[in-house]
Amino acid sequence: MSTIKVTNIQDTSGGSQSTSEQLAKGRAKAWVNFDGSGTAAIRDDFNVSSLTDNGTGDYTITFDTALANNDYALVTNQRLDTSGGAPNIVHTGNEHDDNTTTAARIICGTGNQNAAGSSGSTGDVSSIHVVVFGD
Repeated sequence: MSTIKVTNIQDTSGGSQSTSEQLAKGRAKAWVNFDGSGTAAIRDDFNVSSLTDNGTGDYTITFDTALANNDYALVTNQRLDTSGGAPNIVHTGNEHDDNTTTAARIICGTGNQNAAGSSGSTGDVSSIHVVVFGD
């Protein structure tokens, strides 16, 4: 296999360039698309070795290759729950202290947007997407 080593990459006009550091820091280090209902199952992924279902709405994502530190940004998206009438706001939480260089833990839950002050509850979600950016 050949290796290409460059300092800068430019577009064809030569006007826009990115350094190798910008490219390395700006790309996703891991991502996963999974079904969190029932027994969690990965649909597709990059740099994810496993997914652990810790209980209702509680998941741990383990990386194939460790990150440099646990200060990464974790971005999530999930299916909107419209069962039972008014849409529920589906949210995903991540605590920095739950992050390690080899895994991240997320908690999913719902809260009815029409019920002010409702605390909601944890819940399994059928379509969850997680992307990790970091060093």
